[in-house]
Amino acid sequence: MTMHTIQAAGVVPYRYRQQNLEFLLVNHRHGHWEFPKGKLDARETTEQAAIRELAEETGLTANLHEGFYETISYTFFDRHTNQQAAKEVYFFLGHVTGEQQVAISHEHADFIWLSYEQAMTRISHRQAHTLLEKAYFFLRNDNP
Repeated sequence: MTMHTIQAAGVVPYRYRQQNLEFLLVNHRHGHWEFPKGKLDARETTEQAAIRELAEETGLTANLHEGFYETISYTFFDRHTNQQAAKEVYFFLGHVTGEQQVAISHEHADFIWLSYEQAMTRISHRQAHTLLEKAYFFLRNDNP
């Protein structure tokens, strides 16, 4: 039997506070810390889904960087179908500007803005560590 694949999109949100670079993590109800993400709707582009999911899960808007696009793939047990499923998540890097306030959705228990170093110790999954490393490297190389 072939595994079904779920496509999702998300954003690595960042901001500058007093010249300090900070990344936003959300705490999933099951306890892990990650970046906002969710499933694509029908006829929705990955960019549209990422922006929509960021707004739904955090209440934030962000300007997506043209030059940053990463994909994470993994398998998990889908409670809706009672079988293993594959998931492909397309991530963008999003600059949150202004004095926007986070309003997390019912899907999450908490959120936190952290420096790169702090976020690296808080993130739960190895692939998200790699994603954050790539985002940080991208921003440190003159792509504010």
